[in-house]
Amino acid sequence: MIVPGSFTDPALPLSTPDPIVVPGSLLLARAVDLNGIVDGSTAHNVAAGFAEDITGTDSSIGLRLSVSNEVAAHVERTQKKGLHVAISQTAALPSGAGASLVFPSWLIDYILSHPTHIYYVSMWQWLTKQVAGSGNSLGYTVVKPAGGAFDHLLAITNTGALGSNIGGYMTGNSLGLQMINEAAGNNGITNVGGGDGFRAAARWGRLSPLNTAAADQLRLPSYIWYGSYMEDLTVSGRTYSQVRASDVARMNAEIAAVGGLYFGDTFTPPSALAP
Repeated sequence: MIVPGSFTDPALPLSTPDPIVVPGSLLLARAVDLNGIVDGSTAHNVAAGFAEDITGTDSSIGLRLSVSNEVAAHVERTQKKGLHVAISQTAALPSGAGASLVFPSWLIDYILSHPTHIYYVSMWQWLTKQVAGSGNSLGYTVVKPAGGAFDHLLAITNTGALGSNIGGYMTGNSLGLQMINEAAGNNGITNVGGGDGFRAAARWGRLSPLNTAAADQLRLPSYIWYGSYMEDLTVSGRTYSQVRASDVARMNAEIAAVGGLYFGDTFTPPSALAP
């Protein structure tokens, strides 16, 4: 049925919930939508309507926050609703302790069922404590099977050393605002590990895989998470460079510009939140 007065011309601009969302968008999760900072809190998928068009399933579930008891006291909501997790670089955490924002099962299933597609994934973060020293790569965003050292489906790390990077890669270790991202292919992956750290849009602490060595404790960063985005570039037809440019513009408008959703945010120094 066509509602009288409705627009049916496919050439007309689409109404989208966010400027970056297009046909082919899979996930857009924002810190302002996170409904808490305790284990099990969630942020809905802003791009659900477009995601459901290509996944054929309910895609409303966005990211789920997983927080271990050891770091629960080191998690805070910033003044502008960012998610800040501070990790001590002196007091040891046990292996496996940390926090993560976990990708939903519907998204993992979609990626695994489309092994030839290329995906853009990004995270907006404000680095409050730098990665210290040198050593193994530390993972910010990781999607990986349970076995194998370097067979990551997606991996945004502090060094860019891991993952199945195809179209581009951007990361950094300077305090303040960063947008880390990559475009990656399936890399022959047929399964993803069940642990939260194996399917995380954002990770803090000594989570497996990556970050688990005892020496990593002295290097682990602290940062504020503001948002994550994923797009199937094969479906959207856009390039890494095109999406990255749009993403950077959005980030600067929301965090670095007067009037932005997160502009002028304040937080507890990591040294006080997690001595």
